[in-house]
Amino acid sequence: MKMTRWLGFGLVACLTNLTVASCRDDQGAPPAARAVASGAERNVAAPLDAGVSGPSAFCRGDRDCQFTERCCLSGLLGVCSRLEAGRECPVADLTLALPADFKPRFEHLLIDETNCLRQKCLSGPGARRLLRFSVDVVNRGDAPMILALPDAPGVRRIACDGSTSLFLEGFLRYELFDAEGVLRASGVGDIGQACRMNFLAAATSPFDCELLGLEAHSYRAFPSDAECQWVDVTTLAPGQYTLRLSVNADYRLKEESLTNNVVERTVTIPDADPLAPCDGVDVPDDDSLIQNMECGWEMMPGQSGLLCEPGQYITLACTYCDGAYVARACPGLEPCSAAGSQRIVGTGGEFDVCSPEDTCDESGGCWDFEFQCPATGVFSLLGFPTRPSVPAGTAPVSAPSRVTCRLALGPRPYELAPLRRAAGTPDTERGVAPDAGTPDP
Repeated sequence: MKMTRWLGFGLVACLTNLTVASCRDDQGAPPAARAVASGAERNVAAPLDAGVSGPSAFCRGDRDCQFTERCCLSGLLGVCSRLEAGRECPVADLTLALPADFKPRFEHLLIDETNCLRQKCLSGPGARRLLRFSVDVVNRGDAPMILALPDAPGVRRIACDGSTSLFLEGFLRYELFDAEGVLRASGVGDIGQACRMNFLAAATSPFDCELLGLEAHSYRAFPSDAECQWVDVTTLAPGQYTLRLSVNADYRLKEESLTNNVVERTVTIPDADPLAPCDGVDVPDDDSLIQNMECGWEMMPGQSGLLCEPGQYITLACTYCDGAYVARACPGLEPCSAAGSQRIVGTGGEFDVCSPEDTCDESGGCWDFEFQCPATGVFSLLGFPTRPSVPAGTAPVSAPSRVTCRLALGPRPYELAPLRRAAGTPDTERGVAPDAGTPDP
């Protein structure tokens, strides 16, 4: 057995036939034993024995090994090995394996501003639509692959849920390309999941949560419910895409071959169904986070088939009686997903109706919002029931009993003008005037 010298990565470790144990440092003092992933403590090693053959220590070059050994590169570090005459160092070979019945699934996840996953694999807060999938990371080579250890290049330590873990940049990359080959969305896998989910190949594995890697001829399974096993597709339109998964994506680590590091599958993103109930889905209390939800929406009564000038920004003022909505503006007459909606760029509210003409049985509020008229010149409004503003925080979440929307002209206090509706669209609410001279879209 042989002890490594200080390698500049903040780690001193012993390796006996690829089994890690605590050992004495250069001054002869035994460092604290580290726990393996199962929680068992390692024993303190015996004094160094120069007569042991086979892999014996981590190294960065031949000078870190005994004179009879070579430093064989195995990822971020090498392993001191005694080789037969004429034999080359064994090399790791990474690839990816997908289930034969590869079936990605979709999930909605509510992310708040402080969620630590944003440090790794989420692009923003709020309700996110995720494409989840399983993948195995396989080492087919004859050498282990050392992937991450503290303070190594490309390795970050991330604090999350009261603990810290190592995260290797540029190792697992997940990408979605459209039919024209344009990259539309991407994600990154977290190799540290193998440790935190106890996916170690054997009890004798040299790897743990402070030293991430793959033994020779082994694999790690990353199920679809693991953290970061997704691509965020919140803003993508429905359609067919190519999912490309890459291991050692930045080609930072030496391998026997780099030609087997990528797998691709065709996936279809279906139309979101915003009108479906939010069964089992957490709904955010913050209205600003609701816009990306893909369930729980309703067609606002009387607010479909409305006319506007294509490309023009318009502001609507809507009176909601006995309830409130978060609004989504959809091109045409049909409900739309967040990705297919007209982005609302401003929202405000007052604790009274928008116009003296509006009457409510109990309470009423005036909400205004701005968006760009779609190219079709026709839009419809979806509403997500929310809590009325007044009295603040005391009213239950409720869909309005009545909705009246008008065009708001100029700054507050608004001059209001009725909206026009395309011919053939039912006129069921005050504040919308049918335009008999305009054909149905």
